[in-house]
Amino acid sequence: DGIGNACETYYEETSTAITYTGTWSNYVCPTCSGGAIKISSQNGAKLDFRFYGIGVRWIVAKANLLGKANIYFDGVYKGQVDLYNAATQVKQVVAEKFGLVFGQHTLTLEVSGQKNPASTGITIDLDAFEVVQP
Repeated sequence: DGIGNACETYYEETSTAITYTGTWSNYVCPTCSGGAIKISSQNGAKLDFRFYGIGVRWIVAKANLLGKANIYFDGVYKGQVDLYNAATQVKQVVAEKFGLVFGQHTLTLEVSGQKNPASTGITIDLDAFEVVQP
């Protein structure tokens, strides 16, 4: 995977490294990492995850009522990720960034208000983040 002997650390959705803005709710999900996820369907609601590392993965549950999230990395817009899937899937890596200069970075996720035409909602979710350190 190109990261050699790197150390990987999980941060659950309850981590103090995450700042939530807007309306977010806890959702019990026994098969998800840590047994729960955070969800928001408020257009413009966002979360900021501050971490030290050389890489990061965003882990979610995908489902038929989920929408698209805007992704910003260190303040720069990087596009959207569609969390829709016809069948629910947990512990899915939907975005990752590697090869960073080791130091503090911020990954921001935002409810875009947009969705796949097949989806029944615009909700986005967070199960966990995985940070890669040298």
